[in-house]
Amino acid sequence: MKVFLAGPFTFKIKNNSLTNENTVLIQKLIKSLREKGHTVFNAHEREKYGSDLFPPRKATTLDFEQIKQSDILIAYPGYPPSGGTHIELGWASCMGKKIVLLLKKSCNYSPLVYGLSTITEVNTIEFEKKSELIEKVSDFIDTIDKVGHS
Repeated sequence: MKVFLAGPFTFKIKNNSLTNENTVLIQKLIKSLREKGHTVFNAHEREKYGSDLFPPRKATTLDFEQIKQSDILIAYPGYPPSGGTHIELGWASCMGKKIVLLLKKSCNYSPLVYGLSTITEVNTIEFEKKSELIEKVSDFIDTIDKVGHS
């Protein structure tokens, strides 16, 4: 399966790199998905976690094309909300892609995020600590693989 992993990026960069907590989480998610044989598209990795940011036109085009190629978009909208991730959610929903939302229980998100399931198939994984996400996402992907991803 081809997965686009989306989450807050440029506003989380300090000193030309993502904060360590965010980098570690993204790397673990990517590793877990790839170990299960999935192709993962991710701007954070592609742009070396902030040390090699692409110009807006190039980054936008690549994200859009990679979402088109993907079977599923896994997105953490962020809190405060990431504008880029919200745009990616919009593209994916308009393309009819399956979406997995990673939502922190103690945060409130836009009604449009909660309402995406009226546009496309959306599954929500709620968490309180980011450390919970790796196992929850991995278990969810295992379930999708078992029932097929047609």
